Formats: sequence, structure tokens, C-alpha cells
Amino acid sequence: MLQRIDVLLGQIVARWLVIDDIGQLRRQLKLQQINFDENRYPASWVVELLKAGASQIEDPVLFGLALCERAQGKNLRELRDAIEKEFYELSCGHYERYFQHAPL
Repeated sequence: MLQRIDVLLGQIVARWLVIDDIGQLRRQLKLQQINFDENRYPASWVVELLKAGASQIEDPVLFGLALCERAQGKNLRELRDAIEKEFYELSCGHYERYFQHAPL
């Protein structure tokens, strides 16, 4: 189940951010003492990073991240909100498609 969630998060995060350096992202998460599961996809790490510090991060490059073209001009709080909104909307659609109308 987590693998499906990670794939979905990966697709959403990739619309906004590029993970240029996974090692740098991992080091910064540890340095900043941000809880993340190293067994999950790096896109889930990005989500944890944004939840913990989107308003405090001035340069995403220091975390091994680069903004995609559509994210240019947006701050990380706006990106966090956009990613969370897309994930929620896709999750609702997935629930409605596979669970809400499932026969009992």
C-alpha cells in the first residue's frame, strides 16, 4: 500500500520539484532532524521536508532539490500546499473508484 502512495507522491512531487541529489536530501533531513523513512521513495522525504520546514527553507538547492519550470516564482509553502492539494484530490478519486462503489 505504501508503495502505491509513494508512486503517487512521486508523480505529484515531480510536477513541482526535481530531486537532483538524493544523498544531499538525506543528509539535510538528518541534519535538520526531520523524521523520514529511508525505506520509502525520496518523494515522500520531500513531502516530510516541506511539512516540517517549507517556511524556513530559502534555498532548495541546499537540500538537493530544484524547482521545475511550473514552480518558478512560487515559494516552498505554496509548493507544499499545491502538492498536498493534488495528493488529496487524487486520493479521493482513487477511493471513489476502488472502494466507495465496491460491492459488499
